Amino acid sequence: MKNLLLLISFFVFLKSTFVFSQGQKWIDFAAGNNVLALAEDNSNLWIGTNGGIVKMNLSTGKRTFYNRTNSSLPSNVIHSITLADGVIYFGSEYAGITKFDMADTWQTIFWDKNSADVAVNDIASEGSGKLWVAFQGGGLSYYDGSAWKDYNTWDSKLPSQNVFDIYIAKAGTKWVGTGGGLVEISGSNWTIFTPDNSGLPSYFIYKIAEDDAGNLWLATPDKGVIKYDGQNWTAFNKDNSPLTTNKIYTIEKSWKGGFWFGTADGLFFFDGTNWTHFDTNNSKIPSSYVYALLEDSQHRLWVGSPSGLAMYDGKTWAAGYNTSNSPITTTIYDIVTFGDHSAYIATDQGLFKYDGENWTNYTSENSQLPSNAINSLDLTKDGKLLIGTRQGSAALFDGKNFVVYKDAAIDGYTINAMAKDANNNIWFGLSYNGVVIFNGSSYKTISSSDSTFPDNDIQFLYSWGNYMWVATHHGLARYNLTTQHWAVFDPTNSGLPGYGVIEMREDKNKNLWALVPSYWNGTDWDTGGLAEFVNGNWQALARAATGIESKSIYSFDVDNNNNFWIATGDGLVKYTSENNWTEYKVENSVIPTNNLGAVSVDSKGNVWFASFNSTQASEQVNLCIFNENGVLLDVKEKKKDNITLKDYRLYQNYPNPFNPSTIIKYLIGARNKSPFQQHVTLTIYDVLGRKVAELVNAYQTPGNYSVEFRATNLPSGIYFYALSVGSFTSTKKMILIK
Repeated sequence: MKNLLLLISFFVFLKSTFVFSQGQKWIDFAAGNNVLALAEDNSNLWIGTNGGIVKMNLSTGKRTFYNRTNSSLPSNVIHSITLADGVIYFGSEYAGITKFDMADTWQTIFWDKNSADVAVNDIASEGSGKLWVAFQGGGLSYYDGSAWKDYNTWDSKLPSQNVFDIYIAKAGTKWVGTGGGLVEISGSNWTIFTPDNSGLPSYFIYKIAEDDAGNLWLATPDKGVIKYDGQNWTAFNKDNSPLTTNKIYTIEKSWKGGFWFGTADGLFFFDGTNWTHFDTNNSKIPSSYVYALLEDSQHRLWVGSPSGLAMYDGKTWAAGYNTSNSPITTTIYDIVTFGDHSAYIATDQGLFKYDGENWTNYTSENSQLPSNAINSLDLTKDGKLLIGTRQGSAALFDGKNFVVYKDAAIDGYTINAMAKDANNNIWFGLSYNGVVIFNGSSYKTISSSDSTFPDNDIQFLYSWGNYMWVATHHGLARYNLTTQHWAVFDPTNSGLPGYGVIEMREDKNKNLWALVPSYWNGTDWDTGGLAEFVNGNWQALARAATGIESKSIYSFDVDNNNNFWIATGDGLVKYTSENNWTEYKVENSVIPTNNLGAVSVDSKGNVWFASFNSTQASEQVNLCIFNENGVLLDVKEKKKDNITLKDYRLYQNYPNPFNPSTIIKYLIGARNKSPFQQHVTLTIYDVLGRKVAELVNAYQTPGNYSVEFRATNLPSGIYFYALSVGSFTSTKKMILIK
C-alpha cells in the first residue's frame, strides 16, 4: 500500500509550472513531448526531448527545464545524453556537444555551426574526459580532452558517414554501429562486418548492447535483433520470434539479465527464453514507437516515445509525465497579442491564452468553441477576437463568451482569415472558395467569377478605414464600403512587388503595409518583400535594404517605435529604416531555430513568434517571446505566487465506506485572487494504481464543487481519488463495500 501511495503522489506531482526570471531577453515555451534520450545520475532522471532537457528529481518529481534560452545548448533537440567523470554530456541536433557539471556551469566543447542537418547520435566515454562521438551524416570523432580527430569514409575504414551508436565493451573494444555495417576498433585495428563479408544480416546498426557473457546484441531497423557471440550471428525477427516488427530503435539491458527492446510496435522484453510484449493496449506507453529506454538504479524502466514518457516498476505502469514547459505541444498557426502582456495562440489543440502567468486552453469540450482546429485569428478594433477554423466554423470571443458562426456558406472550408469592417460586417476569407460576408442576419458569398478580385484562395483580410482589403495569391483587392466598388492591385498596375500578399499591417503613423513572399507567377519568380501604400499606389522596399534578401518571409508586425519585426525562414529580422536592420539567428543568438512562423508584437515591445523545429523526429513548434530590453509580461510588479493548502482543499468523501455511490467535495481557491479558470482533474484509482474513472477534466473558476462517484460496475475494495489543480495535488482513500 505504501508503494501505491508513493506512485500516485509521484504521478500527480509532476504537473508543475515553468518559472522564468523577469528581465531575460528570450523565453522559449518548447514542445518537448518527443522523448529522444534518457540518463540517470542516481538522484535525477535526465530527459532529452525535441524541446530541450528536463531534469526530474526521482524523489520529489521536481522538474527543471533547460533550452537555448537558459543554457549553452546549441539546439533544443537532444539526441543523446552521457554521464561520465562526474559531468553530463548532451548531444544535440546541430552537431553540438555541451558539457554540464550539474552545478549550473555549461561548456560547449564542440559546435559545427555549418552542420544544421547533422545530429549527435551518441557519445561514449573512455574516462578522463576522452570521448567518442557518433554523428548522423558526419562520421565518427574522437576527443582526447583537448583536440579532435575525425574519421570519415574518405580518410578511414569507416563504411558510412551515418554513425548511430558507439559501445565500449568490457574489454575496451569499441563497437560502432553505422549505416554501412558494424565496426570493431581494437587499438589501431579496424574490422568491418557487413552482410557481404559476414553473417551480419543488416547494414544498419542502430544500437549496441552487451550481455554478461560478452555477447553483443544489435538493434536494426530492418532485420530485427541480432546476437553476435564472436563467431555466430543469430537473428530474432518477426518471422522466427514473437517480435511483431523488424524495426528496432533501441536496447536496454535489464538487471534481471534479459533485454528490453524499443521498437516500432511497442516494447518487448526477452529473458533468453520468453518474450513479453507491451503496447498501447496493455500498458501505459503513450505511443507504439519507443525511441529511448532506461532502467534506473531502483530497477524502474523509463520508456521514451514521440508522445511522452512512461514508467514501469515491474508491476504497474505510470504515465502523464510532463516533459514540456508549456501546455502547447502541437503546431502553432497564428498568434494575436492583446493588452499589455497577453496573447491568444491558434493550434490543433484549441485556443490558448497566456497572460504572462496563467495558461488557459479553450476547446470544444470545455467551452463554446466550435472546433479545436484553429487556423486564423484577428483582433477587432473593439478588442474582440475573431477565430477561424479548418472545419468551416468560426467564432467571436469577448474574453468570456463565444458567438459561433456556422452556415452552409462557410461549412467545410478552411477559414484562412477573418475581419470586421467599419459597418460591423464579419468577413470570412476561405481557402479556394472566395469571401463570405455576414451582415448580422445573412451570409453572402463573393467569388472571383462575380467580382473583380483575382483569386478565390484568400490569404488575408484587413479592415482599413472605409475599405476592406482582400489578399490572394494572384493579387490584392480593395473593396470600398461606400461605393461598393472593387479595385485590384498587382505588379502590372501598381508597385506591388509580387502577386501574393500574405499579411497587411498599419504602422504607428497610420500607413498601410503589405508583406509579399517570393512567388512563382507562372512565368518567373516575383521578388516579394515589404510594400507601403502611398497616395493610392504601392511602393516596394528593396529586400536588400530591409535585411530579408534571399529569405523566405512568412509574417510581420510593427512595434510602438515603428520597428518592423519580420519572421523568415532564416531567423527574425528587425527592420528600423532603410539599410538599418538586425538579424537574430541560431548563429548569433539563442533563438530556438531559424525557421519561424507567425509573429505578433504587444504594447510592451515583446515579440511573440512561432519557431518550427527542424528535426526529423518532430514537426512541433515553440512559442517564443523576445524583447531586446528584457521580456516584460506583467503590467506591474506582482508578488510571488505562493499557493498554500488553504487555497485548495479536497474533502473526505461521504459516505465512506459507500455502496454504490458517494459524494466528493473540493474547493478551488483564487490564485493570486484571480477569477481566471484553472485546469482541474479529479481521478479515481484502484489499489494497483490503475485509473478507473475520471470525474473532472476541465477548466473551472474559483469556488466549491461537489461530484458524485458511482461505482456500480466496480468490485468491493479500497480506491483512491486524486485532485490536481496546477501544482497543487491531494489524494484521499475511500472504501467500496458491496
